[in-house]
Amino acid sequence: MHRSVLDSCDIPPQNALMQPFPYLFSNGTCEEAFLFYASVFGTAPDFMRVKRSPMEQELPPEAANCIMRASLAIGSGHIYGSDDLSKPRHGRMQCHG
Repeated sequence: MHRSVLDSCDIPPQNALMQPFPYLFSNGTCEEAFLFYASVFGTAPDFMRVKRSPMEQELPPEAANCIMRASLAIGSGHIYGSDDLSKPRHGRMQCHG
């Protein structure tokens, strides 16, 4: 009997359902995008903002309304996202919210 190296690994069978977890980055429009997705899928998004978070002290004041993490349930899965907090555009954080 021929055995493969994969036979000894904990790899799910090809017919097992795997759930992807997409993470979307936006340039200050995360809230707008997730509200749109929520209207399409009929669910409510959950947002965590920079304001009142440990990161608030690390970022410029104009980043307060930026989304650090958004999540939206779609069926048995979720999509996640955030505003890109790595680089201000045009020298300033520009988040809509």
